[in-house]
Amino acid sequence: MEYAKSFQANGKLLLTGEYIVLESAKALSFPTKLGQELRVSFVPQSQFILQWQSFDHENNLWFEATFDTQLIAQNDDSPVAANLSKLLQIAFENNPLAIGRYYVSTHLAFPREWGLGSSSSLIALLSKWSGCDPYRLFYNTQNGSGYDVASALCDTPILFQRNGLSPVVQPVIWQP
Repeated sequence: MEYAKSFQANGKLLLTGEYIVLESAKALSFPTKLGQELRVSFVPQSQFILQWQSFDHENNLWFEATFDTQLIAQNDDSPVAANLSKLLQIAFENNPLAIGRYYVSTHLAFPREWGLGSSSSLIALLSKWSGCDPYRLFYNTQNGSGYDVASALCDTPILFQRNGLSPVVQPVIWQP
Protein backbone atom coordinates (compact mmCIF):
# COMPACT_ATOMS: atom_id res chain seq x y z
CA MET A 1 0.00 0.00 0.00
CA GLU A 2 1.74 3.13 -1.19
CA TYR A 3 0.13 6.53 -1.00
CA ALA A 4 0.74 10.21 -1.36
CA LYS A 5 -1.36 12.87 0.33
CA SER A 6 -1.29 16.64 0.33
CA PHE A 7 -2.77 19.10 2.82
CA GLN A 8 -3.10 22.89 2.68
CA ALA A 9 -3.38 25.51 5.46
CA ASN A 10 -3.64 29.30 5.34
CA GLY A 11 -1.47 31.96 6.83
CA LYS A 12 -3.12 34.53 9.11
CA LEU A 13 -3.50 38.22 9.87
CA LEU A 14 -4.97 39.43 13.16
CA LEU A 15 -6.88 42.69 12.66
CA THR A 16 -8.18 43.31 16.19
CA GLY A 17 -7.49 42.09 19.73
CA GLU A 18 -3.74 41.54 19.48
CA TYR A 19 -3.00 40.91 23.18
CA ILE A 20 -6.44 40.88 24.74
CA VAL A 21 -7.37 37.79 22.70
CA LEU A 22 -5.21 35.91 25.22
CA GLU A 23 -7.70 36.99 27.91
CA SER A 24 -10.73 35.60 25.99
CA ALA A 25 -11.71 38.80 24.17
CA LYS A 26 -13.12 38.38 20.66
CA ALA A 27 -10.63 39.01 17.89
CA LEU A 28 -11.05 39.48 14.15
CA SER A 29 -8.66 37.42 12.04
CA PHE A 30 -8.21 36.85 8.32
CA PRO A 31 -6.75 33.84 6.54
CA THR A 32 -4.22 34.79 3.88
CA LYS A 33 -4.06 33.42 0.38
CA LEU A 34 -0.44 32.51 1.06
CA GLY A 35 -0.07 29.50 3.33
CA GLN A 36 1.74 26.22 3.72
CA GLU A 37 1.44 22.78 2.15
CA LEU A 38 2.26 19.41 3.70
CA ARG A 39 3.04 16.49 1.39
CA VAL A 40 3.22 12.92 2.70
CA SER A 41 4.33 9.82 0.82
CA PHE A 42 4.33 6.37 2.37
CA VAL A 43 5.98 3.12 1.33
CA PRO A 44 5.40 -0.01 3.44
CA GLN A 45 8.60 -1.52 4.80
CA SER A 46 9.67 -3.64 7.75
CA GLN A 47 11.00 -0.67 9.72
CA PHE A 48 9.68 2.76 10.63
CA ILE A 49 11.44 5.82 9.24
CA LEU A 50 10.03 9.32 8.86
CA GLN A 51 12.13 11.65 6.73
CA TRP A 52 11.15 15.31 7.06
CA GLN A 53 12.13 18.26 4.86
CA SER A 54 10.94 21.86 5.10
CA PHE A 55 11.24 24.28 2.19
CA ASP A 56 10.87 28.05 2.22
CA HIS A 57 8.96 30.22 -0.28
CA GLU A 58 11.87 30.05 -2.74
CA ASN A 59 11.96 26.23 -2.49
CA ASN A 60 15.20 26.27 -0.48
CA LEU A 61 15.59 23.49 2.07
CA TRP A 62 15.83 25.13 5.53
CA PHE A 63 15.24 22.12 7.80
CA GLU A 64 15.74 18.38 7.52
CA ALA A 65 15.50 15.52 10.03
CA THR A 66 14.91 11.79 10.25
CA PHE A 67 12.67 10.43 13.01
CA ASP A 68 12.64 6.99 14.65
CA THR A 69 9.76 4.82 15.88
CA GLN A 70 9.22 7.10 18.91
CA LEU A 71 9.13 10.11 16.57
CA ILE A 72 12.34 11.47 18.02
CA ALA A 73 14.78 13.12 15.62
CA GLN A 74 17.94 11.13 15.03
CA ASN A 75 21.24 13.04 14.96
CA ASP A 76 19.49 16.39 15.36
CA ASP A 77 19.13 18.05 18.73
CA SER A 78 18.09 21.46 17.36
CA PRO A 79 15.13 23.34 18.88
CA VAL A 80 13.26 22.95 15.57
CA ALA A 81 13.68 19.16 15.66
CA ALA A 82 12.66 19.00 19.34
CA ASN A 83 9.51 21.06 18.71
CA LEU A 84 8.57 19.03 15.64
CA SER A 85 9.17 15.79 17.57
CA LYS A 86 6.79 16.92 20.31
CA LEU A 87 4.16 17.95 17.73
CA LEU A 88 4.42 14.60 15.94
CA GLN A 89 4.19 12.60 19.18
CA ILE A 90 1.01 14.38 20.29
CA ALA A 91 -0.53 14.40 16.80
CA PHE A 92 -0.18 10.64 16.40
CA GLU A 93 -0.74 9.63 20.02
CA ASN A 94 -4.23 8.24 19.35
CA ASN A 95 -3.70 7.33 15.71
CA PRO A 96 -0.26 5.73 15.38
CA LEU A 97 1.49 5.70 12.05
CA ALA A 98 1.89 2.40 10.20
CA ILE A 99 5.28 0.74 9.95
CA GLY A 100 7.03 1.92 6.82
CA ARG A 101 8.95 4.80 5.30
CA TYR A 102 7.38 8.25 5.30
CA TYR A 103 8.62 11.11 3.20
CA VAL A 104 7.15 14.34 4.54
CA SER A 105 7.78 17.82 3.23
CA THR A 106 6.41 21.25 4.00
CA HIS A 107 6.35 24.10 1.51
CA LEU A 108 5.82 27.72 2.56
CA ALA A 109 4.29 30.19 0.14
CA PHE A 110 5.52 33.21 2.14
CA PRO A 111 8.86 34.21 3.70
CA ARG A 112 9.22 32.74 7.21
CA GLU A 113 10.14 36.13 8.68
CA TRP A 114 6.83 37.69 7.61
CA GLY A 115 5.03 36.21 10.63
CA LEU A 116 2.05 34.90 8.67
CA GLY A 117 1.94 31.69 10.68
CA SER A 118 4.45 29.03 9.66
CA SER A 119 4.05 27.36 13.09
CA SER A 120 0.27 27.67 13.31
CA SER A 121 -0.23 26.46 9.74
CA LEU A 122 2.07 23.51 10.52
CA ILE A 123 -0.13 22.61 13.51
CA ALA A 124 -3.21 22.84 11.29
CA LEU A 125 -1.54 20.62 8.69
CA LEU A 126 -0.47 18.01 11.25
CA SER A 127 -3.99 17.93 12.67
CA LYS A 128 -5.41 17.34 9.17
CA TRP A 129 -2.94 14.52 8.51
CA SER A 130 -3.26 12.81 11.90
CA GLY A 131 -6.91 13.48 12.69
CA CYS A 132 -5.84 15.05 15.99
CA ASP A 133 -7.84 17.98 17.38
CA PRO A 134 -5.88 21.08 16.25
CA TYR A 135 -6.48 22.99 19.50
CA ARG A 136 -5.36 20.05 21.62
CA LEU A 137 -2.19 19.93 19.56
CA PHE A 138 -1.72 23.70 19.84
CA TYR A 139 -2.43 24.08 23.57
CA ASN A 140 -0.16 21.13 24.44
CA THR A 141 2.81 22.57 22.58
CA GLN A 142 2.42 26.35 22.29
CA ASN A 143 1.57 29.44 24.29
CA GLY A 144 -1.05 31.68 22.77
CA SER A 145 -4.71 32.05 22.06
CA GLY A 146 -5.01 29.67 19.11
CA TYR A 147 -6.59 32.24 16.77
CA ASP A 148 -3.82 31.61 14.26
CA VAL A 149 -4.66 27.90 14.08
CA ALA A 150 -8.32 28.77 13.58
CA SER A 151 -7.39 31.09 10.70
CA ALA A 152 -5.16 28.41 9.19
CA LEU A 153 -8.18 26.09 9.06
CA CYS A 154 -10.74 28.64 7.76
CA ASP A 155 -11.20 30.14 4.32
CA THR A 156 -13.12 33.22 5.51
CA PRO A 157 -12.48 35.94 8.08
CA ILE A 158 -13.38 34.82 11.60
CA LEU A 159 -14.24 36.11 15.03
CA PHE A 160 -12.21 34.07 17.49
CA GLN A 161 -12.70 33.83 21.23
CA ARG A 162 -10.58 31.69 23.50
CA ASN A 163 -12.75 29.44 25.66
CA GLY A 164 -10.53 26.97 27.48
CA LEU A 165 -9.53 24.15 25.15
CA SER A 166 -12.54 24.68 22.86
CA PRO A 167 -12.38 28.16 21.34
CA VAL A 168 -15.38 29.76 19.68
CA VAL A 169 -14.81 30.38 15.97
CA GLN A 170 -17.45 32.29 13.99
CA PRO A 171 -17.16 32.95 10.24
CA VAL A 172 -17.61 36.62 9.32
CA ILE A 173 -18.92 38.16 6.11
CA TRP A 174 -16.46 40.97 5.41
CA GLN A 175 -17.50 43.57 2.87
CA PRO A 176 -15.71 46.84 3.69
